[in-house]
Amino acid sequence: LDTFYQFLNYDSFNGFKSDIFGYVPDFAKFNRLTGPFKDLVPGAYISKFSFIGLAFFSLFLKNYFLKNTLIMIYLAICGYITFISGERMAFATFGLGLMIFLFFSKNNKIFVFLSIILMFLLILFSLKIHPSFNDYKIINSSAIEYGLEVEKEYSCVENDSKLCSHVVKLQPNFTTVLKDFKNSAYGEIYSIALKMYRSYFVFGIGLNNFTKLCKTDNFKNILKNIGCVTHPHNFYLQWLVETGPLGLILFIFIIFFMFQHVKNNTDYTGKLISIVTLIIIFWPIMSTGSFVKNWMGISSFFAIGLALSMNKLRLDK
Repeated sequence: LDTFYQFLNYDSFNGFKSDIFGYVPDFAKFNRLTGPFKDLVPGAYISKFSFIGLAFFSLFLKNYFLKNTLIMIYLAICGYITFISGERMAFATFGLGLMIFLFFSKNNKIFVFLSIILMFLLILFSLKIHPSFNDYKIINSSAIEYGLEVEKEYSCVENDSKLCSHVVKLQPNFTTVLKDFKNSAYGEIYSIALKMYRSYFVFGIGLNNFTKLCKTDNFKNILKNIGCVTHPHNFYLQWLVETGPLGLILFIFIIFFMFQHVKNNTDYTGKLISIVTLIIIFWPIMSTGSFVKNWMGISSFFAIGLALSMNKLRLDK
C-alpha cells in the first residue's frame, strides 16, 4: 500500500516523491520506488516473502471460493506492485515463482491463472495512463549505468499553459542491457569478479574484500562506467570469488540440504510454498544483494527460516 501510494505521488518535474514515511528515491526518482524503505528494494521484499503469505489464507479461510478469490487478488497485487517498483529482476523472479506455483498447484490452478491475467491487466492499465510511462521521449539509449537519456515534459512553473522539459538519465531497458551485456553495469561487475577469481583461484579474495581489491591498480580500470561496488551481485559468484571453489561447493551443499529438508514435508501446500520461496531466493541466473554482508542478507535468512518452518504447519487440513 505504501509503495502504491508513492507510485501515485509523482510528477514529471520531481519524479516519484515521498512515501507515507518520507522516504524518497533520490538518485532514481524517475523510475524506481523505495516504498517504506530507505533503499530501492520494495519489489525484492515482495518477491521474497509474497508466497509465504499464502499460508495465511490456508490457515484461516475455510470457504473454498472466498479463499481462492482472495489468493487470486493477493498474487495479482503482489506482482503488480513488484512491477511498478521498477525492480526488473524482482519482477522476473516473482513471475518465475508464479509459473511454478501455477504448474504444481493442485486445487486452485484456475484462480492462480486468473491472478496472472489480473496482474497483467493492472500493469497494462498503468502503462497506458500513468505519466511516468508516457511523459518522455528517448534521446539516447545505451546499456551503461543510467545510459537511457529521456526528455521529460511538464507544465512550466511560470505559465501552466505552456510545456517545459528537462533531460533525465534512467536505468537502461532490460532488452538494451541484454543486447550489450558486456558494457552494462552488471557485465562490468561480473568481469571484475571473474578477474579477481582468476588471480586468487584457490582460496578466493576473502570475505568482504571485494571493494578493497576493486580499488587497486590491477582491477579498478575494468570498471569504466561505474564505481567500485561492495559485492559481485550474485550469490554464487560471490562465494566463488570470496572463498574459492571449496566455499562455493559448501554453499551449494547448504542449499541442497535446505531443499532436502523441504522435500520431507508431508503437507503439499506448505512444501510448494517453501520450494517456490527457496527458488526465488537462490535462482542462480540473476543479480542479487550480498548474502553475508549487508542488511538485505538478513531478510534472505528470515525468508529461508520461514520456508524451512512450513513443515510445522498443516495447510492442507
